[in-house]
Amino acid sequence: MAPRTYAVRRALTHAIFFLSGSAGLIYEVVWSRLLKEVFGVTAYAVAAVLATYLGGLALGAWALGGLVDRRARPLRFYGQLEICIGVLALLTAPLLRFFEPIDRLAATRLAPDSFLLIAIRLALASLVILPPTFVMGATLPAMTKAMVSRLGRLSRELAFLYALNTAGAVAGCLVAGALLIRTIGVHPSLWLAAALNFLVGAAALTLSRQEAVAEPPEVSAGKAAGAQPGLLIAITLAGTASLALEVIWTRVLVLVLGGSTHAFVTMLAVFLFGIALGSFLLRLFVDRLREPRRAFGYLQAAIAISILATIPAMSALVGASQVWLYQLELHWVQLLLGRFGIAAAIMIVPTTLIGMSFPLAARLYVGSVEKLGSGLGQVYGANTLGNIAGAVLGGFVLLPLVGMDRGLVLLTALNFAAAAWGFWPRERAGRWISGAAFGAAATAVVAMIALWHPQPFRSIEEEPSDRTLFYEEGLVSTVKVLQRALDGEQRVMLVDNVRIGQSSRGVDYKQQVLAHFPFLLVPRIERVLSIGLGTGIAAGEAARHPTVSRVDCVELSPSVIRGAQYFAPFNGDVLRNPKVRVI
Repeated sequence: MAPRTYAVRRALTHAIFFLSGSAGLIYEVVWSRLLKEVFGVTAYAVAAVLATYLGGLALGAWALGGLVDRRARPLRFYGQLEICIGVLALLTAPLLRFFEPIDRLAATRLAPDSFLLIAIRLALASLVILPPTFVMGATLPAMTKAMVSRLGRLSRELAFLYALNTAGAVAGCLVAGALLIRTIGVHPSLWLAAALNFLVGAAALTLSRQEAVAEPPEVSAGKAAGAQPGLLIAITLAGTASLALEVIWTRVLVLVLGGSTHAFVTMLAVFLFGIALGSFLLRLFVDRLREPRRAFGYLQAAIAISILATIPAMSALVGASQVWLYQLELHWVQLLLGRFGIAAAIMIVPTTLIGMSFPLAARLYVGSVEKLGSGLGQVYGANTLGNIAGAVLGGFVLLPLVGMDRGLVLLTALNFAAAAWGFWPRERAGRWISGAAFGAAATAVVAMIALWHPQPFRSIEEEPSDRTLFYEEGLVSTVKVLQRALDGEQRVMLVDNVRIGQSSRGVDYKQQVLAHFPFLLVPRIERVLSIGLGTGIAAGEAARHPTVSRVDCVELSPSVIRGAQYFAPFNGDVLRNPKVRVI
């Protein structure tokens, strides 16, 4: 093949892999929206979507990686995978409509937080999302196999492909979150992503006509030739830390950027951009590493240290940047750039280092081109399996039990554990030194947790002299109740640093108006539905009417319900009112 023709073919192959990454993130955004319409917006439902998405990728990488090695034309196989993804993705919307009555039946008969309801929703989400994501899991091993002809090129090529695919994911995240859903809607966005898969698949099949046909090797079961004992555990721990980190950072940055879709897309895009940047930078020097295993250890230790460095940065940014962002509310472009700048100031260094972990682990694990697909699939699957554990650990364990700051400190223990594998010598001599160093690092982490008392994040709504009566970093939101120093009767409730209610000289007059105005239109009301508990003043005022026999109040955040207890003198002790049922 002529050099110019080869260069064009190579550039086109890279371009379609970028588009494949874009389609993947459009699917994630769209499926999250579609599943929220069916399953609700509880934290458990969101975690079910994320776990199913990542679980499909992990299973596909593990199960189909060996199949890649048995294909004489891996680029052709890659094209077939992309077309299959598009077909399966188009079936997700009809499947959701089919399963909606099942979910509705379960939701009306089971408690919202019951394990059985969560299990049913996870099973339904798996039936919808697992088939296309299972096939997605094999695309990276297939493309890497197509682009790598000898083992010496694996590290550079894989790092570049991983960076390229992740950069495509950044583009898909931004386009879907900020443009597509708003302009063309959820279902057309799904169709557009499927069209991208069909386009990528057709282009790959066309390019594969010039692909050299290799004799499929006999691939034996077992580990890749270069597999190192413990590496899969180390990369699983690293993957767990990275996704838990994303979950906690998302909650922290909500305090600064707000809870809008644009703010969330900003956070996700910066996280993915850092991973893409790290993969690309690794490509520049990975072949010059003399001791890649030790380099992996240094990398994980650097991730842990950079995570610890973000904690004081977050505390400073939460208070200082809020006023600045409020001033930009009417200037959309400046506001978007400001949000990116704040998110990048916190996340860019750790995420860049995280982006180097997977390609470096793949270099350590894959020992031959013949077993590239299976070896790469195992590393990718282990890393993604860690991501699933991290999503659960960050959202359901660390945040509610220890809070954001301590949660970040605890996560560094996972990176230090992964670093210990990198530093652990193969010979017995010197192992006690490595063990002692790891023990010292673990002791330091435990000591930081035990001795350090993080302060609640401060909002621009509060004065230094105000007293914090209640503060909880809960499963859904961060809630704070303040006692004003200048007014002993005024209490304020902040949810994610936004004031949602207050008592001023005994009551919040806005909440009074909201509660009593409907009774001017319909004098005799017997049942009331209140969306959002907040301080409880609105529900309490509605319950005062003698004609009212029952008030149902729906609240998403358990932390808000606990915070409302501090407004009992002003809401008529609504949580103990027999007329009122909080759902």
